[in-house]
Amino acid sequence: MNDPEFCLGNIRKSNVATVVGIREKQGKTGDKLKDRLGRVKNEETMHEKEICK
Repeated sequence: MNDPEFCLGNIRKSNVATVVGIREKQGKTGDKLKDRLGRVKNEETMHEKEICK
């Protein structure tokens, strides 16, 4: 079942994506920050797969 309401992984992943989008719009995202947030997004995606089976 992949209902977003019950899927914490989905919620966290979309929150991280939103943060990346906001920071890029503000122009404050350096390469190191992008790399770190990219890794967070990847980890959350893996976490989502564990929760939403």
